Amino acid sequence: MREVKVFTSHGLWVLLEFHQDDYNEAVHGAGFPDWATITNGRLNPPDTLPGGAYMTNPALQAAFSNLWKNTNGIADEMAKAWQVVARAAMPVAHGHLLGYDMFNEPWPGADFVTCLPPLGCAGADRRKLQPLQDKLALAIREVDELTPVFYEPFMLADFGAPSHLRRPPVGVGPVAFTFHDYCLIAGATKKADHDSSAPGYQLCPAFDAMVYKSAIRTGKTMDAAVVQGEFGDTQDMVEVERIMQLADQNLTGWIEWGYKDWIDYPGGVGDGDLFDNADDRGTIRQKMADTLARPAPQLVSGTPTTYSYDPSSGRMELSWTPRSGVTAPTVIYVPVARHYPGGYAVRVTGGTVLSAANAQYLRVRNTGPAVRVLLTRR
Repeated sequence: MREVKVFTSHGLWVLLEFHQDDYNEAVHGAGFPDWATITNGRLNPPDTLPGGAYMTNPALQAAFSNLWKNTNGIADEMAKAWQVVARAAMPVAHGHLLGYDMFNEPWPGADFVTCLPPLGCAGADRRKLQPLQDKLALAIREVDELTPVFYEPFMLADFGAPSHLRRPPVGVGPVAFTFHDYCLIAGATKKADHDSSAPGYQLCPAFDAMVYKSAIRTGKTMDAAVVQGEFGDTQDMVEVERIMQLADQNLTGWIEWGYKDWIDYPGGVGDGDLFDNADDRGTIRQKMADTLARPAPQLVSGTPTTYSYDPSSGRMELSWTPRSGVTAPTVIYVPVARHYPGGYAVRVTGGTVLSAANAQYLRVRNTGPAVRVLLTRR
C-alpha cells in the first residue's frame, strides 16, 4: 500500500487493479499465482510475440478455462483477495480511492474465436465474465459499500469486439465500465513507439470508433460511468493525442499507460513511461508531459454536453446542463505553468467565475439553465 499512501497524500486519486497479462509466468505471462495456474498438461509453446500467447498457447487457454470453472476455488480466492486489498486500501487512501478495477484484460479461453469482432460473444460474456465480475463486486461490497467497482470486457473489446455485459445485480452499485483501446493493425505492424507510421494505421480511426461505440452502449446498458482505463504504451504522441481527442468527443475520462513502469512484463511493443528512468524523477519526458497535461474538468455541477481542447492554440470549451439542487462550483484544472505561461482568458455564459485570475483551478458557479466556458491563452 506504499504507492496508495504516496499518491493519495498528494491529492491524486488511485484506481486499484487486478493486473494480469497472459495469466502467469508458467505460460509466459504474469498475474495469477502458481497454484491457480491449472493447464491440464496442455501444450505450452514459447511465446514469440508479446500478447500472442492468448491465441496460440493451449496451456494458457486451459488456465483461463479453469478460472471460469472455479476449479479448486480459484474464483472464490480471487474474491477473497479483493476483500483483503479493499480492507488494506481504505484506511490509507486519504479519501482518494477512485475504485477497484476488478480484472485487467480478461480472456475467454480456447473459444476466443467466438468473441472476435464484429459480433463479440454474448454467450461467453454472460456465462463466464459477468458471473465472475459480479462475484468479485459483491465480495468487495462486503468490505466497501461506496467506492465504485470497475467492470472490464474481454480483451478483444480493445480491438472492436462489442461487449455484452449487463446491469450488475442489486447491491453492486456504484459501478463503472472501463475499457482499453489499442489499434490491432498498428500493434501488429509497428516498430516500437512508431504507431502512426505503421502500415495500415489509416484504418485505426474506424476500429477505435467501434471500440468507443461499444463502450458507450455497454455503459448505458449497465447504468455505469464509462472510463477509458488504458491506452498508449508508446512515445508516439500523434497516437496518444488522437486517442485523447476521441475520448474528448465522447466525454469520456481516460488513463494513459503509463506513469512509471519498473517491470512491464510481458509488456507490449512500446515504451509508454512518463520517465526515461523510473527511479529518477528528473528524467521526465517533457513532450509526453506536454501532451498529457491539458485543461480539463475535475468536477462538473451538472451533466457535461460538450468538451474540446486544441493543444496548438490552447483553446478549451466546456459546456454543461446544471443539475437542480447542486450549489458546488464546477472545477476545471488548468496547467498554467506548462501551457499558459502568459495567463489565460475566460468567457462564461450561464455562470460566474469564482476563482482568481489565472488560477490553476478555475471555479465556475451556475447561474443559468446552460453553462458554457471558453478558455484561451492571453
